[in-house]
Amino acid sequence: NDFNNAAPSAINSQEEEKFEDDSLQKQTLDLGIDSTAKDDDADSLIQLKNRYIISPAASGLMVIDQHRAHVLILYTKYMNGLNSGGFSTQQVIFPEVITLSPSQNIILESMQESLKQIGFDISYLGDNAWTVNGYPSVLEDVNPNETLMKMIDSVANGNEVTDEDLKTQTALSMAQAAAIPAGKQLSNAEMEHLMNELLTLPAPGYTPTGLPVISIISTEEISERFSR
Repeated sequence: NDFNNAAPSAINSQEEEKFEDDSLQKQTLDLGIDSTAKDDDADSLIQLKNRYIISPAASGLMVIDQHRAHVLILYTKYMNGLNSGGFSTQQVIFPEVITLSPSQNIILESMQESLKQIGFDISYLGDNAWTVNGYPSVLEDVNPNETLMKMIDSVANGNEVTDEDLKTQTALSMAQAAAIPAGKQLSNAEMEHLMNELLTLPAPGYTPTGLPVISIISTEEISERFSR
């Protein structure tokens, strides 16, 4: 299921082998990317269908899924923050009431202490109703209620949740909610910033759930299309 796949360990062995070396140079070479040339190629970036970023690469063309790339960038940022002691709490001026089903209420009760540790401030009102009085400051423009419901739904799907699982799911839920969506037009500067952030990650090729972020179309593949 998606929750279990959310942990970085869910990336299959073939993907782990691809990124087993912590060196950015090693990993980008595996993908056919010349990491030292990305700044020089910034003016050559193209956005395709407001979904993909295309850039020249050492072995051909590099295609980046902009949404998945941003999910991975944010997920890494959030996990680093959670592993460093969590986030400060941003208080809500006018808290909204969340009404849950009885089963969802039981789940949230079991998660309350762990949620507090990562920056959520929630209060039980009775009759399966809660308020979110504060949320992790790193969420910024993300709707904290929606993020909280995603975490509850994940547990409701039958997943056992440890504190580490909660960290992982929290980081993933926040990243998915805050990431640049597919279909959003980006400026050249935004594309350059996104690509540069992505290529500085230790494992830029796959999302936490194992989906590809980067695809390389080799020069050989392109040549074959014109050889007929």
